[in-house]
Amino acid sequence: MKVLMVPSWYSSIENPTLGSFFREQAIALIEEGVDVKIAYTELRNPKFIFRDIKHGNKIGLQKSYDNKLDVYRDIQYNIPPRMTSLMSFRFYLGIKKIITKLASENWKPDIIHVQSFFPAAVAVIKIHQQFGIPFIITEHSTGFSKKSFNNYQLSLLKKLLYYSSQIISVGEGLKTELEVFTSKEIIIIPNMVDCKFFHREAVTSPEKFIFFSLGYLTYKKGFDILINAFAHSFEGDENVQLNIGGDGDELHNLKKLCKDLGIERQVNFLGSLERTQVVEQMNMCNAFVLASRHETFGVVFIEALACGKPIIVPNISGPKEIVDLNNGLVFERENILDLSEKLQIMKDNIDYYNSNLIRELCYKKYDSSTFAKKVCREYKNILLLK
Repeated sequence: MKVLMVPSWYSSIENPTLGSFFREQAIALIEEGVDVKIAYTELRNPKFIFRDIKHGNKIGLQKSYDNKLDVYRDIQYNIPPRMTSLMSFRFYLGIKKIITKLASENWKPDIIHVQSFFPAAVAVIKIHQQFGIPFIITEHSTGFSKKSFNNYQLSLLKKLLYYSSQIISVGEGLKTELEVFTSKEIIIIPNMVDCKFFHREAVTSPEKFIFFSLGYLTYKKGFDILINAFAHSFEGDENVQLNIGGDGDELHNLKKLCKDLGIERQVNFLGSLERTQVVEQMNMCNAFVLASRHETFGVVFIEALACGKPIIVPNISGPKEIVDLNNGLVFERENILDLSEKLQIMKDNIDYYNSNLIRELCYKKYDSSTFAKKVCREYKNILLLK
């Protein structure tokens, strides 16, 4: 079975961890016996032209090998005007170029698996119409809850769903949001985690209680909420520490907030982390917390569970579906006092949580092999109807 995975975002020089879970899903499917390749159009900011010339970074069609996975990407500069319709068309031209390259290598996909509808929609619809290749879509975007898509984008979504052979949502809340745009059945397959990769020996400090949080330092991720809540409960208690992994536009503001609240000695900004560093931080902490304003699922939560760590999540669809009595707590979204209370409860009752049980339940529900089997079943159903 040959599957071409087309993600709407993927890793780049500027952001090497972007779309890392698409890569991991593709590798999980390969290990299940599926012949998977990734096709991606990278629309690079033109401000990097001189940097690329200086460092010899190539543009155009490129092929790379990544742990059994062939990745084809067509790199273009996203020259203005940056209209969504033009962005979609440029993405299509890149994918079409990759399809032609694959054909020259005697490889034609049986199925296309598109990961999130924008900007990949136009490309997948046109390839489907030109070559008759069925496609499946898994939607991940938080843009529906934030109402950030324009009418053009939503018209593309409706068209994509109409032509799709199967629609997958990563969570119940996102499924409800998608049902507005289609009468077709939408199934839920949660995102996955490579549990074996995240399982390491825990090395928590007996002297300090450490909360760990991870994400892009943007408004959406709610680090301002988390820092305020942390200060409310633990200001001045240097035996309690908050480690934050990630980089982003809000870094300066967040550091200033910590200083203003008098907790700069208790909060550590770790910068952008490699995957192995994420595992290390997960295993060093006592509990994981993220205060996102919007989240369709939250892979980092199940990565923490794979390390046997209890989690604190906002009461929004996606994350709240992950939590049960055995593995964590839920707080009211954007409610600093409620999060502060949950942080205190977690610290005071950490012995209640059984790391081995947390890890075991995570394996059963979210392990990569479980995920791959579910997706493969959908692929086979589509091919039977072809």
